[in-house]
Amino acid sequence: MAGGTSDWPSRGWQVNSDAGTLQGWGSLATPEPAPELTPGQQAHAAAAEAFERAAAAATPESYHPKGETEEADEAEEDPKIDIEALQALLRDNAAFFEVCNEAVKLASDPPGQLSSVQSFSSALNHVCQRCEMEPVEPDEADDLWDGPMDVGVFYQFAREYFGSLCRALTMDLSLIESKD
Repeated sequence: MAGGTSDWPSRGWQVNSDAGTLQGWGSLATPEPAPELTPGQQAHAAAAEAFERAAAAATPESYHPKGETEEADEAEEDPKIDIEALQALLRDNAAFFEVCNEAVKLASDPPGQLSSVQSFSSALNHVCQRCEMEPVEPDEADDLWDGPMDVGVFYQFAREYFGSLCRALTMDLSLIESKD
């Protein structure tokens, strides 16, 4: 260090106060490109994207928290979800894992493994029941099915699936409304 200047390169990190994280921490060189996703990771990412698109198409007004009643003159019945129960379950990792473990035990053909679309759908619907929400439709379960999975893989999938649903239902619509 000569004349008060540092031999170190300038900091490459920044504070992201919204997320509560540091970005670029510990990296002095240009980061290498991310490794390619495995086929399982690609399928889960595709399922999460498909779900995000489907959830974005649904308006949060079509969902009612527990205790609200619908107007008697509505022509069709809207799906209902207890978003508070889902949020509480997602906040508690251990409780969510226990629900997933219970779902796999109840739905699995060989113990501890979901080996068919039907067992996968049954496991997802068990989690739906715990959150007092409508079951997953068979066509959707068929689209989301990636192949045989154990409790750990189902837990990761369910966390992403139900977390995406929760984010879509609790999003602040005023942030995306057009200013016409």
